[in-house]
Amino acid sequence: MLKIIYSETGFHLELLSVDRQEWIDRRVEFAASMGEVIIINQQRATFLLPASTGDVTGLAANLLGAEEGSVTWHRCDCDYVEIGLDGEWICADMDGDEGVFIARLPDRIESYLWELWHAAMQELVS
Repeated sequence: MLKIIYSETGFHLELLSVDRQEWIDRRVEFAASMGEVIIINQQRATFLLPASTGDVTGLAANLLGAEEGSVTWHRCDCDYVEIGLDGEWICADMDGDEGVFIARLPDRIESYLWELWHAAMQELVS
């Protein structure tokens, strides 16, 4: 499962090896124990990757096997590629920009996207 944490300073992508529904159930239980309200909504999330990162040019081939439309990619300009995912948006405020997005894809595709994102983060640090 891919988990994307959106915050006021950016986003962070994690690759988790847990069941999506089990993770959601735990998150709901945790929120209830803290007296928090959470909203879970079917959504689509996007993030940008530098076109120079890893094998971004091989996206089409590497995304084969994903459910139709569950993962999309578009070249935004000569510098960036936008990745789009179907999944669940989990937040405390529907009008806010902060929250967690989770998506369940075939393991191979999740690993590939995480590796691309990780490589992009390494490029930023270098």
